[in-house]
Amino acid sequence: LESYRPQLVFQGATQAEGWRVSADLPLHIIAPGLRQEFTADAVTELTEPPTAVVTTHPAHGLSWLLDLWIAQIRPLAPTAHLVVVSAVLDKGRGGSEVPEDIRPVLAKALAAAEHGVEIVAPQSDAGMAWLYRSARVHLYPGHADDMVCWTLMESQACGLPAVARGLGAVRERIRDGQTGQVVPDDAAFANVAARLLTDDGMFWGMNRDARLLQRERNWDVVAAEFDTLIKAGPSA
Repeated sequence: LESYRPQLVFQGATQAEGWRVSADLPLHIIAPGLRQEFTADAVTELTEPPTAVVTTHPAHGLSWLLDLWIAQIRPLAPTAHLVVVSAVLDKGRGGSEVPEDIRPVLAKALAAAEHGVEIVAPQSDAGMAWLYRSARVHLYPGHADDMVCWTLMESQACGLPAVARGLGAVRERIRDGQTGQVVPDDAAFANVAARLLTDDGMFWGMNRDARLLQRERNWDVVAAEFDTLIKAGPSA
């Protein structure tokens, strides 16, 4: 890196803050873009019962969220369902082997069926966009190493409010208080999640703001920023 002195491009401020190399190299931030399936001006069509979605990797806070769902969230929203989107858990649900460290989470998710928990496989972009537009809240545990929060970015563009812990790049993806809430503790997470599942006024307000504010960044914009950076050369 010191020899070639390239320009370094990070996907966000959180990722750039982790750069600890002493070499004085030019640093830039170019955030990812969104596919048109998520940015389309499609109508929100809520399904019944009210649905929450979680897309986190099973090892990145899902066990915590399942415990919180059973103990605190669902008692406040007793008809609500939680859709767990996970390729590895879906395979395990079908009888395939899963990594040893994932087995306790799989067992917990399967046992939580009586509390409205359902495991589904990830879908196409169009399928995920439909799921986001039919749900009332994206529950996002967050993880310190999550530098992009891809699915959170996509669900926000679809108008799905989020409740998240402030880990990784979460604060770059949610407009706190407008398109979702970054909460300080378990109790706040449960209370905000339950409100979004049951309070139409709160849901529709955040849904509107997310649709208006969170989908302007498509891949054409990203390509244009890279083009400008490349044409400017190493001195940029």
